[in-house]
Amino acid sequence: MELTQLRAFYEIARSGSFSKGAEKLNITQPALSRQIESLEKSVGISLFNRHSRGVYLTEAGRRLIEYVEQILRLADEADRTLQEIQGLETGTLKIGACTTVGNYLLPTPLAAFLKLHPNIEASLELGSSDEIAERVMNRHFDLAFIAGIADPPGLCIESIHEDQILFLVYPDHPLCKTTDFQPELLADEVFILRELGSATRKALELILESVQIKPRKVVTLGDTEAVKRAVMAGMGITFLSKYTVGLELQAGLLCAPNFPELMLSRRLLCIYPKGVHLSPAALAFLSHLKKANH
Repeated sequence: MELTQLRAFYEIARSGSFSKGAEKLNITQPALSRQIESLEKSVGISLFNRHSRGVYLTEAGRRLIEYVEQILRLADEADRTLQEIQGLETGTLKIGACTTVGNYLLPTPLAAFLKLHPNIEASLELGSSDEIAERVMNRHFDLAFIAGIADPPGLCIESIHEDQILFLVYPDHPLCKTTDFQPELLADEVFILRELGSATRKALELILESVQIKPRKVVTLGDTEAVKRAVMAGMGITFLSKYTVGLELQAGLLCAPNFPELMLSRRLLCIYPKGVHLSPAALAFLSHLKKANH
């Protein structure tokens, strides 16, 4: 068994798809299939059941994945140890982030960091805050960034930024001209929400609970840009991070009524597993990010 084969096996098992596994590893699907064929030939048993709706682990595959996770974790730790010896001349940096941080806050400082350290290879994977925190626990990332009201357990946490959740409507909405908030004003509104597991969704639920509002009509969208477009089109109202709507507010495409009752502050967090020594690249990027935010 080769390490490249085990990584291929792991990514397919995690995603349930050869095409998604190939995309994650940045190789062609035929090349990925050849790696799995070689692995199955070397162990003498099938590891996946192929199905029209995806692939599933066989009993042998389910047994193997437990060992593969440990092997890949040790390989990554060995790689980080060698990076420490080499310093920042070379190395890798695997970053995870919730969509708010990954799409709107990290690209600029990450680009600046990579210009300072051109030989470091970086990757950035996005997901909901819950998904990212879970994968940090499994040591999939060197470090990750999420938005949070409460600190996730079992992780080292550093606050990197303050954020504010804003109440947003389309510009011609009657609430744009209202200064006195009453909960009944939202009784018949359609709430455009992020997906379950999103930190923004959790923040919205806290806000609505505090003013004793239970939405009657809800539309769930899994992408911040889709939420913004839906509100701009007059589909409904929403709550989003101030960092995601700066351009739209400036251009008059969205309106943020000044209702303190519907605002919520939260922290943007850097998280990584307890008991893990961050690689030089991860430490350097975290330091770079803190300086950029001050």
